[in-house]
Amino acid sequence: MWTISDTALNIASVSGMLLIAARFSGIGVWSEAQFVFMLGYAALVEGLVNLFFGYNISFISRRLGRGQLDHTLIQPQPLWMSLLTEGFSPAFGLPTMVPGAIMVGWAIKRLHFHVDPFWTGVAVMNLAASVTIVMSFQFAWGSLAFWAPKAAEEINSSTNQMLSGLKSYPLSGLSTLVRMGLLTVLPVGFVAWAPAGALMRVAGHGFGAWSTPAAAGCFAAPAILLFRTGLSHYARNGSQRYSDFGHRS
Repeated sequence: MWTISDTALNIASVSGMLLIAARFSGIGVWSEAQFVFMLGYAALVEGLVNLFFGYNISFISRRLGRGQLDHTLIQPQPLWMSLLTEGFSPAFGLPTMVPGAIMVGWAIKRLHFHVDPFWTGVAVMNLAASVTIVMSFQFAWGSLAFWAPKAAEEINSSTNQMLSGLKSYPLSGLSTLVRMGLLTVLPVGFVAWAPAGALMRVAGHGFGAWSTPAAAGCFAAPAILLFRTGLSHYARNGSQRYSDFGHRS
């Protein structure tokens, strides 16, 4: 029942934009089918994050702020491996991925787009890059909880809300300054708009198929640096608080 209700919720969350696109046969330079592809791509990214980084891995500030990192550090495996494996939770990811896959498939069929192995590989690479950017943004802000565990415990709830709330909007009609801000300070444009436009070859889009993977490297590097710096601080000072709320035993 939870899976069914969450699937319905995810469909409802994009229904407004879908109705607008259907009413006006697209939005800006994006045709209706291209826009549906972007919405499906955004849903796939969110679903992959939920699928592989559940149990507060994508909300790392909660683990840090609650003093629960020790639960991971005592495991007999490297920290990076724990973070990549602990969060696997199909029940959280599939309700978002299934509608996303349906929308992407419908859009490709409607556009009569030729899908070959090369395009599929590029699409998978861009999906992985978008997920990397989301996680880098979450980890960069979540690392604040190393220094301010109580104040920053829920900071990833706010950062996630910003990304998920804006990822379904095309940025083509915005001013250059605002668009650059939504690709750098708040990298919501790389969650769906930039990679989807490149994959669909939207006219005048301005981004290539390699733009999002390149951006992923640029966002991942400082996020890793911030997290490692915070980890060094944690190794010297430990945590000032502990809460078992939300811990997966």
